[in-house]
Amino acid sequence: RYKFYEAIEHDPPMINEQSGNKLFELLILEKDVINFEKYVFPTNRDIIISNALIVMEQYLGTPYKFGGGESKTSLDSTGTAEMDCSEFMCRFLQELGIFTDVPLISTSMISDDKSFEKTQYGEKLEFIGGDKGDPDFIPKPGDVFIWSRSNTDGHTGVVFDYLPDQDQVVVIESIGNGNEDGYCSSQQNSLNSSRGCGKVVKSTYTRKGGALYSHDGWVGYYRPLIQ
Repeated sequence: RYKFYEAIEHDPPMINEQSGNKLFELLILEKDVINFEKYVFPTNRDIIISNALIVMEQYLGTPYKFGGGESKTSLDSTGTAEMDCSEFMCRFLQELGIFTDVPLISTSMISDDKSFEKTQYGEKLEFIGGDKGDPDFIPKPGDVFIWSRSNTDGHTGVVFDYLPDQDQVVVIESIGNGNEDGYCSSQQNSLNSSRGCGKVVKSTYTRKGGALYSHDGWVGYYRPLIQ
């Protein structure tokens, strides 16, 4: 149930001030709430990111496949049946609405921020910090993390939450079994040793641990630029 009230005008403007005059009220089916909020409140970055992350949770358990499945860009059930780490990240960016279609951004492409910013995708995804020279950087939900050791050895995923009391980062990622892009190991996943690999999972890592800041080839975080 959404209630919309007449706004009270002030000079200078005040935020969240409304009269008691209800203009109208809408009832929305629960299954349609995410899309409704996404399009009614398109300028609220936090809502857009939160809604996109909720949608991406539907892929938890989706099998990992290096290089992606039959299609890395289609939105049908065939295209989303399997995915690798970069495909999952790209589908998140498309869900945010900053790309009309699912982009083709690889871990190697994004690993060099100076080169990446010159690509057709660079204006929508900005490197913001957290590299080896920035140990105190705190990521936000929706940020994209990346490490890359070569063109075929790298990993990326999406920040779901940050837990300040534990200094831990919760991420959603499509991660392989050990000999593929985004491998799983007891050292990397010490907080999630029983969760399994080879699929899309939600993982909790220490911010400076071996899965993120201390990983070989660590690059840092990118932030989607939502208008």
